[in-house]
Amino acid sequence: SNPGRRFIGCSNYKNEKYCHFFQWIDPEIVGRAKEVANQLRNQVLHLKDEVAKLNEKCAEMKNKKLKWKTDMAMLDAEALQKSLTLSPSLSDYPLRCCDSRGRTLTVSQINRLRELLPSPLHSIYTDLLGCMFSCKNNFSIYNSVIGTMCLCFLI
Repeated sequence: SNPGRRFIGCSNYKNEKYCHFFQWIDPEIVGRAKEVANQLRNQVLHLKDEVAKLNEKCAEMKNKKLKWKTDMAMLDAEALQKSLTLSPSLSDYPLRCCDSRGRTLTVSQINRLRELLPSPLHSIYTDLLGCMFSCKNNFSIYNSVIGTMCLCFLI
């Protein structure tokens, strides 16, 4: 009933050594001032709740945005994979693989090897292939062939 009004009291309030000392420091707020103080306190509490709800909504929207970006990247990678498979000019594009043998493979050869990959590695390959072609000039992909990871660069 006295929000914000300062007081002095016994520090042992919640244990058996409590001496019942209590005294107000500030004068009592009366009438309209007390009513306005209570309204302002209620508004502050309401606004804090609203800010918390908006922060939750913002976090949800950020998560949705990230999911949509991921989904779009997957769709782009799938479309790119299909275009690489169908395009004769790109499927013969040479890639240098940085493995122990220093082999040079074409995109079509890598696509044939990709078909041998287990499902989790296939999805990693597809993601990285999409990243590779989104960077235009200077890019790399990781390609796994029967457990051997190759780092590939365009020649």
